[in-house]
Parts: sequence; C-alpha cells; structure tokens
Amino acid sequence: MPICKNCQKEFTIYPEDQEFYQKIEVPEPTWCPECRSQRRLAFRNERNLYKRKCDLCGQEIISIYSEEKPFQVYCQKCWWSDQWDPLEYGREFDFSRPFFEQLKELLKVVPKVSLYNIKAENAEYCNFCMGNRNCYLVFGSDKNRSCHYSLWIYECRDVIDCSYCYNSELLYQCIDCMKCYHCQYCQDCESSSHCFLSSDLKSCKNCFGCTGLRHKENYIFNQKVSLEEFNNFVDQIQDILSYQKKMEKIRKEIPRKSSHFVNSRNFIGDFIINSQNIFYSFDVRNGQNIRYSNDIFDQARDCWDCSFSGEIELCYDSYEIHGYDLKFCDRTWPSTSSTYLDNCDNCSDCFACVGLRYSKNCIFNKQYKESEYLELKEKIINHMKKTRLRQGSGGQAGEWGEYPPIELSPFAYNETVANEYFPLSKEEVLAKSWQWQEEKDKPVIPGLPQCGICGKNFKIIPQEEKFYSRMNLPLPDKCPNCRHLARLKLRNPRQLWDQKCDKCGKEIKTSYAPDCPEKVYCEECYQKEIY
Repeated sequence: MPICKNCQKEFTIYPEDQEFYQKIEVPEPTWCPECRSQRRLAFRNERNLYKRKCDLCGQEIISIYSEEKPFQVYCQKCWWSDQWDPLEYGREFDFSRPFFEQLKELLKVVPKVSLYNIKAENAEYCNFCMGNRNCYLVFGSDKNRSCHYSLWIYECRDVIDCSYCYNSELLYQCIDCMKCYHCQYCQDCESSSHCFLSSDLKSCKNCFGCTGLRHKENYIFNQKVSLEEFNNFVDQIQDILSYQKKMEKIRKEIPRKSSHFVNSRNFIGDFIINSQNIFYSFDVRNGQNIRYSNDIFDQARDCWDCSFSGEIELCYDSYEIHGYDLKFCDRTWPSTSSTYLDNCDNCSDCFACVGLRYSKNCIFNKQYKESEYLELKEKIINHMKKTRLRQGSGGQAGEWGEYPPIELSPFAYNETVANEYFPLSKEEVLAKSWQWQEEKDKPVIPGLPQCGICGKNFKIIPQEEKFYSRMNLPLPDKCPNCRHLARLKLRNPRQLWDQKCDKCGKEIKTSYAPDCPEKVYCEECYQKEIY
C-alpha cells in the first residue's frame, strides 16, 4: 500500500480507483483521502465575513477576503461586469520554473469576487448561496426564506441556528432534519412536527425527549401520553435544555443505525440520500458512483474526491464545481474539459486559468488556437511530471496530478472549513508554511450580548427577537460562531471505523467511534428493533 506523503500513513488504492485514474489520465494520488479532503477544504472560507471596499468602484462591501489580503477584490456587480477583462492578465508559461509557482503568481494578480451569493434578496450577509430571501448569516444554502445563522439548509422557511436541514419550517437548533415543522433541538428527524429535544424520529408529532420512534404522537421520553398531558408538560417548560441529561440517558438505551441514509444502496459512508454506489463519502444527495467526496448534491456521478458540488460528471479532486470532466478546479461553474481552474465560469478546454468567463482554449489566461492549446497543454503536463513540489507540500517528484498546495490558498488555515474538520494549532500550521490569521482584539461593549464561551460581543437582530417570541424561546447566550461549532460537534465525524453490530456481531463500517456510548446496530437488526 502507498504511504501518504502528507501524514505518512498507509492508504489503499482500489482497482476501481485505478480504473478511474486511467480513464481521466491522471497518476495515482500520493496523499490519502483524508489529507486530500483537508487540502481542498483549506481553499474554502465559508463563514468568515469582513467589511472592506471594492477595489474597482470603491463601494463598501461584505467580503470573504479581509482588507489585509494582498490582492484586488471586486464587489459582485463589478466582478461580473465588462469593466475589466481577465484575459488582460494572460501570460506565457515559463518552462524554467515550477508550475505551481507560476499559478500562485497568477492567483495573486487576477481580481477576486467578494462573495458567492447569487440571486439574493435582502440577504447580503450570506456566502456560497443562491436564491435566498430575507436571510442573515446563512452559508452553503439555497432557496430559503427568513432564515438566519444556518449552514447547508435548502428550501427552508423561518429557520434559525440549524445545519443540514431540508424542506422544513419553524426550526430552531435542529440538525439533519427533513420535512419537519415547528421543532426545537431535534436531530436526524424526518416528516415530524411539534417535536422537542428529540432524535431519530420519523412521521411523529408532539414528542418531547424521544428517540427512535416511528409514526407516534403525544410521547414524552418515549412514553405515550394524552394530548392534554403533552400540552400541559410543554407549556410548563422553562428551559428545554434542563431535560437534556434525561433525554441522553434514553438515547443511549435506543440502538442507532450504523449509518444515516435515505433511499440509497451499495454505499459506505454517512448521510447518503437517494444515491447508489457511494464509497467513503459523506453528505451525498442524488449521487451515483461517488468516492472520497463530501457535500455532493443534485445529479452527480462518476466523480472522485469532490466537495461542495452538484451536477457534475467525471470530475476529480475539485471543490465548488458544476460541469463535466473537471480536474483540480475550485469555484468553477458550468464548465467542461478543463484543469486547474480557479473561479471560472462557462469555460471549456482551459488549463491553469483564473477568473475567466465564457472562454475556450486558454492557458494562464492567454488565448490560443485549438491546435496551439492542445500542444502547449501537453508540454506543460510533461514539464509538471518532472518538476518537484517543495518538501512542505509533500516532497514528491512531479506536480502533475496534484491539487494546488495549501500555501496557494488565499485564506489563512483557521479561516477555512479545513480547520473545522481537521483542526490544527497555530504552531502546527506555521510549521507547514501555511497562513494563520490572528484575531484582532475588540473591546467588550457594555449593553451588547456577550458570548458565554468566547466572551465576544454579538448582536441579536430584530427578526431573531420576533422568532424567539413566537417560539417561546429565551435569547441566546452564545455567539453565532460558537453555536455553529456546538452543532458541528453533535454530528458524527467524517470518519469510518470497522466495528461489529452490538446485536448480531456482524461486521459493519460506521461513523460512530468505537468508544461511543450508543448501541450501534447493522441495518437488519436496527429495522427489526425500531420497526
């Protein structure tokens, strides 16, 4: 088995992987799947927003790039306008120098778009979003209305502090809920309403502190009660979380399914919905033949090592993409047959370009005839096979077939999603020659709410107060970021362990760690127990 050039651990390259790499004409990876994921995520600043000025029009804007960044940032209107031309930054490739060294230079000079927030209406403080209305601090989410402080929600309305929720309304502090209504502090629930502090419910109504119920109504701590008893109990609650220990005790007694999935087959991973032939992947929706990927949605197929992407086919080691035959790309939308693109739109047959739109046969932002493009691309690939990445990037011979090194990321490591799933200390980051962002000290302002964890001030917007009053909830005592991190810890890690079913002893692969307190069952035993 090969040894990962980054973490020095052995990993497996399966025959299916080898067949795919041969099909798309790339060498086998030298980093293990986890390190490859970390490398991609280190290019994604999802939730850190800053105020700065647009370097073209001078307007005050909200951006994922702080004003200290050493490159130009344009507001969305200016970036998509015809006031500038990405081809003006075109340059010849220098065969006397490494490829990534030259790509880094291009990445620094081409202007960057401030946010990725499309078709927003009164939703300026959102990122990696499309079609949101009246939303605030919502990230990686589409088609929502009046939602705030949430991540990866889709077609939701009046939702606050939720993660990975779909087609739901009036939710608070919920995680992985689908088609739910008027629920608080729920996790892994589907088609349920008026449920509180509960998990793993399906088609339930009026449940409090319950786990593992199906088609039930009026239950408190998994015990049947009358509607009147339920309503009286809920009306008298002062603090829902004061019942958390009792709920956790019940949860430990109810078995958990080895993986979370809906209408899926032939998969190894977690949170797989309407998908098939999925291997070592997480949060995949409507996918087929997907391996080593995360946060995949909407008709994705035959892709390896992709993140935050949808409507993709035959793509490899890329993030936030949409298209066909894309390799080592990031933030690239409807594009085809291209490699090493950054922040490009509607391109085809392009190689190592930044910020291009509606372009074809370009290399390093310079236009070529088709025959010239094909010849030069082949020469550059052959050059990359001979050049060497520096030691901190893995030290392997050959740049070809590798995602750009983390030191090319425009963000500090602790600004990115990588730090959430692969946390490192400042010393560890700097030892790898990656960037680290120091937080500015801000004085505590009397009269504003102060987070009970990090001590920072935060504000409560009027829409929140209205929501809390409607749902009979107290004002939060933690800032939005600490609330987000707390929800993230409640989800299983994106890691799989070989275990045995706690019922029948069958070998299973699960995201529940070996030392977890829950009983974990295989699919067959779980179905018999719960249904």
